[in-house]
Amino acid sequence: MKKKIVYVLHGLAAGGTEAFVLNVVSHLDRKKYDITFILALDDNGKTHQFHEDKVLEQGIKIYRTCDLDGIKKWKLHYEKLKKLLIEKGPFDVIHCNMDLFNGINLMAAKKAGVPVRICHSHIADSQYADSNLKKLISTVYRKLMRRLIFRYSTKIIGCSEMANRYLYGEKANKAEVVYNGINTEKFIQHRNKNRIKNRIVTVGRMEYPKNPLFVIEVISELYNLRNDFEFVWVGDGSMKEKIKDKADRLHIINKIKFWGIRNDIEDILGKSEYFLLPSIFEGFGIAVIEAQCAGLECFVSDNIPREINVGLCHYLSLDKSAKEWANYISNRLDMNRKKLSLNEKKLKQFDIKNTVKRLEEIYG
Repeated sequence: MKKKIVYVLHGLAAGGTEAFVLNVVSHLDRKKYDITFILALDDNGKTHQFHEDKVLEQGIKIYRTCDLDGIKKWKLHYEKLKKLLIEKGPFDVIHCNMDLFNGINLMAAKKAGVPVRICHSHIADSQYADSNLKKLISTVYRKLMRRLIFRYSTKIIGCSEMANRYLYGEKANKAEVVYNGINTEKFIQHRNKNRIKNRIVTVGRMEYPKNPLFVIEVISELYNLRNDFEFVWVGDGSMKEKIKDKADRLHIINKIKFWGIRNDIEDILGKSEYFLLPSIFEGFGIAVIEAQCAGLECFVSDNIPREINVGLCHYLSLDKSAKEWANYISNRLDMNRKKLSLNEKKLKQFDIKNTVKRLEEIYG
C-alpha cells in the first residue's frame, strides 16, 4: 500500500521553498507514495500559481485553505486544514514548509491523527523585523510558534544549521540538516563553453530578504567603473517598481535586462559567467548552488550559509559599501575567472537524489 504524504506550503510561486518541494516530489518513487499538496491560499479560482501546472501534471492533488491575512484567517486556515486532513486522509506523513507557521499546521495534523509530523525550516531571519515594534511582535510570535512546533512535531529539520538555529533556538541541536537538493545533472549539462563574456546574473525574488535595492546600487557603481559587462535580472516580486524607479534615478534602467520569471534558468546560467546575490538573510540559498553547479563565480553576502560554498563563492560583508562591492567584482572580472575551482565531490551532496533518500528515511 502506498504511503500517503501531504505537503503544506504558502503556495506554489517561483520561490526557493516551492522549487525545493517540487524537486522532491518529482523524484519520489510514485509507486511507494501518494502525494497531496495543501496551500494557504483562498480557494476562489484566482490564485493559479507558477508551479501549479507542473504539480497537476504529475497527478498530485492540490487543495486550498485560505490566505493568512489576519489572525481570524489563521483560525480559519487551522479549521480548514484539519478538516482536509481528516476528509482526504488518513495521511501517514505531513511535511510542513511554512517555517514558524508550521506550529499551527502541526497542531492541526496532531488533532487529525497524522502520525509523522515534520517541521521544515527554510529561513534564517524574519523580514518583518525592520522596526522595534515589529521586532517585538516577531519575537513573541516566534516563541509562541516554537512551543507549538516542539509540542506537535515528531521530527524537526532545516535546510542549514543557520535555518535550524533561527527556527528552533536552543533545541537546534536536535534538528537535522537536510540540504535543499537540486538536479545537478541538469545544470551540468547546460554548462556552456560559449558563455557571454562578463555576463552577471541575479536570480531571485524581488523582495526585502534578497536586498534588491542594494543590487541596483552595486550595478550602478560597477557601471561607473566599466561598461564591458551585461547584467540580467531573473525574478519578480512586490519591490519590482521600487527597483526600476531606483535604476531609473541612477540612469541605468536601460542597461539592465529584466527578464521576469523564467523556465529556462539552467540555460541562462549556463551562458553566464558571474552571479550576484547580496541577501540580507538566507536559510539556504538554492540559487547559489544552482549557479555554482552551472559554473558561475558567485558574489554573495556573508549572511548566506557557508556550507553551500562548493568552491566558487566570494563572500562579501554588507557592512561594505556598494562601491566596495563593485570594486571587488570589477577586479574579479579583470582576472578573467582565475584561481577558483568547483569542488565536484562536495557538489554531489546537494544532489536531489541524496535529499530524497534522506527524506524517505524520515518518512519511514
